[in-house]
Amino acid sequence: MSTKKAIAILGTGMMGNAMGLRLLESGHSLTAWNRNLDKTKDLAKAGAKIANSPKEACSGAEIVITMLSDAKSTLEVMDNLGAIEQVPKDAIWIQMATVGSESIYELEDLAKKHQIQFLDCPVSGTVDPARSGNLVILASGQSSTIDQAKPVLQDLGKSVINLGPVGAGSKMKLVLNDWLFAIIAGLSEAIALSKSLGLDPNLFLEALSGGPLDTPYAHLRGKSMIEDNFPLAFTLEMAAKDVELINQAGKKAGIRLYLAQMVADLLERAVSSDSQQDLGALYRQWKK
Repeated sequence: MSTKKAIAILGTGMMGNAMGLRLLESGHSLTAWNRNLDKTKDLAKAGAKIANSPKEACSGAEIVITMLSDAKSTLEVMDNLGAIEQVPKDAIWIQMATVGSESIYELEDLAKKHQIQFLDCPVSGTVDPARSGNLVILASGQSSTIDQAKPVLQDLGKSVINLGPVGAGSKMKLVLNDWLFAIIAGLSEAIALSKSLGLDPNLFLEALSGGPLDTPYAHLRGKSMIEDNFPLAFTLEMAAKDVELINQAGKKAGIRLYLAQMVADLLERAVSSDSQQDLGALYRQWKK
């Protein structure tokens, strides 16, 4: 049996575009759809078929990947726009966006209603890892379905972690993003403090190197903060959406997330300045 699949991808923003290009390079056939056709141009040049509707994209697909902005958009495309009606019964719908720990079950219920196999597989990583196939795939669902989809997931990710039933992947994504936002906020404050104390912040990064407090992400993001230059990989607007999902999950679970709420407040201010800047620009909140 060939491991190369006919794949439909719905949502070709920064991540969806990078993932689509990776799938094409890996030998899969790809049909792409996005509300804004301009965002499908790179995929069209690389050999993807561009669909005029999500229903058209899903027709005949063996794998349907949704990488839309949130749960509301995903439900609208799959249900209201009728995409799921065209998903073949033997296909697998792989939901890969960050949709939250509660809304994921609405998507699962929709799949069950239409007797479609469903996987909850959000990813850890941004555009560059997506483009090179180095994402971490947070897979949840039936183990047999994960195994069936694994050749495609392995083309996208350096690791595929089976976390258990549907919902576990989306919950783990919130946990990872909670940690991510804590690093960004702590790093921003530490660099701002080093500058305020008259220290070279590059020496702060040097002091981290190789020690127990070190993390590669601090050097990647720290360099951008010091240079005040933030190549776009993850917008402040999307980060604000994700931290809201984190706080909602914490409230539902009965835990008060002090750091996540602080980051939510910082992001609210940052988004009001320019919602489409990269997350690293959160550092500018300490410059004011």
